[in-house]
Amino acid sequence: MPEGPTIHRLARDHDKLFAGRPLRASSPQGRFAEGAAVLDGRRLTKIDAFGKNLFYHWSGGQILHIHLGMAGRFKRHDGTPPSPSDAVRLRLRSAKHSVDLSGPMRCVLVSKGEKKDLVGRLGPDPIRRDADPDRAWEALRKSGRPVGMVLIDQAVFAGVGNIYRSEVLFLEGIHPTRPAKGVERAEFDAIWKHLVKLMRLGVRAGRIVTVGAFEKGASRRYFVYKAETCMRCGQPIEWLRMANRGVYACPRCQG
Repeated sequence: MPEGPTIHRLARDHDKLFAGRPLRASSPQGRFAEGAAVLDGRRLTKIDAFGKNLFYHWSGGQILHIHLGMAGRFKRHDGTPPSPSDAVRLRLRSAKHSVDLSGPMRCVLVSKGEKKDLVGRLGPDPIRRDADPDRAWEALRKSGRPVGMVLIDQAVFAGVGNIYRSEVLFLEGIHPTRPAKGVERAEFDAIWKHLVKLMRLGVRAGRIVTVGAFEKGASRRYFVYKAETCMRCGQPIEWLRMANRGVYACPRCQG
């Protein structure tokens, strides 16, 4: 599933392509036909992202909510687009550009109130300037779950996924199995600082960057994620299953 930086990058790129322009909207697959008919010909005013959620705002007050989930993806076309495949849930098209959306977990029109409720159920998003880390801290310090599970709970940390949880816990020397309520405030502050730095860098770079953010010219892309050995101590990396996802850790550096 795409992590927060991918979603924020999509919002930024689509905003540059389409914001302020009337768009043609269609649903070749047919599953979003009614929604596409409502949007067709309207002007897209802005796009914003919160965690793993995209919100497209239109003239007339309509809001399109998209969550890519595990299988969703966008494909961009410049100039005249090819005939869409039957898998395309939504095609948005301007005079010069178009994007095809296929396989999303969610593609629906929502009201302002529904958007507010949805965002209100999410934790702070480290990429956003309005994020309040104290909300995440209060939830984390009261939880008896392992910190490795809490870090990818979207109600606590919006946009954080499997790669970032493994990497920031390694950077702070915290094992994923430690109870979240056992994390000290100074440790949490360091985790939050790492998330802000790495996730915002991911938006700018258009990909997840961890090792490269600290060590220029590094031969590895990640510290522990899908690694065989620890780049610091040389010990084998361990793999654990948490929240139905694999998390990676160094048993020595994070002991």
